[in-house]
Amino acid sequence: MAWQNTLLSFEQNKQWHQAITYMQNVIAEHPNDVDVAIFMNYLLMYVIVYEGMDVIIDEYYQFLAKKYFKESYAKFSENAEYLYFSGRIAVMGQWYFDLEDEEVEDMLAKALQLDKDNQLYQWSFRSDLHLSNLECKYFSKTLIADGSSVRKQLESKGAVGAYLLRMIIESSKTNKERVYTKINEYLLDHIDSKSLCVGFRYYYLQMIEDKEECDLEEKKLFVELFSIADKSLEFREGRSIFIGTPFLELELKQKILEVKEILADQYGKAMAEAFIINSINAG
Repeated sequence: MAWQNTLLSFEQNKQWHQAITYMQNVIAEHPNDVDVAIFMNYLLMYVIVYEGMDVIIDEYYQFLAKKYFKESYAKFSENAEYLYFSGRIAVMGQWYFDLEDEEVEDMLAKALQLDKDNQLYQWSFRSDLHLSNLECKYFSKTLIADGSSVRKQLESKGAVGAYLLRMIIESSKTNKERVYTKINEYLLDHIDSKSLCVGFRYYYLQMIEDKEECDLEEKKLFVELFSIADKSLEFREGRSIFIGTPFLELELKQKILEVKEILADQYGKAMAEAFIINSINAG
């Protein structure tokens, strides 16, 4: 729709006042369009929560957030899409919509009740599905696969859809993928050895706890890397503390390069390089 493209242009240029004024006009022209209501709810919530406006302007936007939420809820309280997306938006700061936590949960639950087969709505209640951590991650991956109905639904919802898509992508990452991300960041000099050791140790332990699979060669290198990381850290009151570097930097670098070779063997050199780049971008 043309109004979505115009709104996107305002958002990309951070022209928040123009965007809000424009959406007020769009609502006046399309009072019964549920997408217009959802986009306005997210726009106002995002600006209030993330953009840090002048106090007087911020108070005005808070007034608008309550106004447009209440007006739209009165119209669309039986619409599953409205309930789900506005409920997810409200999680960012339900008090800006004059809601209590329980009311937000009720909105999400009602969305699922109205559309029981929608996996996006099920995702918000994934803890009720009694899945393991690893099963939850694979469930999230299935949701956002290219061409999936959930991905199409999210991609039709502008900035709020992109926000939720990023959230699901993050939740879909296995600990093994997070291990590789840390390794890739180190290879590309985006983090230092301390950050690598802290991150690797945490995600590796989670990988073991969640029983994520890895082949024998990976397992051997991961154990060696864990040993290096563990020697570099001590833990007091649950906090990791770097205690120096009791290993040669060259030793750590060599182990990391061996992991990269595993990637190249498993996925091909081009795929391995793409994985490194994508891991950095996704992280």
